[in-house]
Amino acid sequence: MEDLELVLKAIKKCPGLYLGEKSIILLKAYIDGFIEGRKEKEIRFQQKFQPYIEKIYPSKGAYSWAKIILFNSHSEDEAFDKFYELLDDFFEKEK
Repeated sequence: MEDLELVLKAIKKCPGLYLGEKSIILLKAYIDGFIEGRKEKEIRFQQKFQPYIEKIYPSKGAYSWAKIILFNSHSEDEAFDKFYELLDDFFEKEK
């Protein structure tokens, strides 16, 4: 999970470089691709982050963590920033 954490910190500093624009939906696609490429090592993030978000924002239906955060935000920009707030808390609890 450390490699993913480092990549996410880099994206936070310069989202346009990695994603083209500041967007939680593009961020989710990037993370999914990263995890797929490193499946064995990063699978814990995939398995644990979704339930973590669902605990914070209970929702009816099957929505990705990105859609849940976006739904509970006023804009893509706010959702992107909120993701990183939640991510910091998630990683802190995982240590």
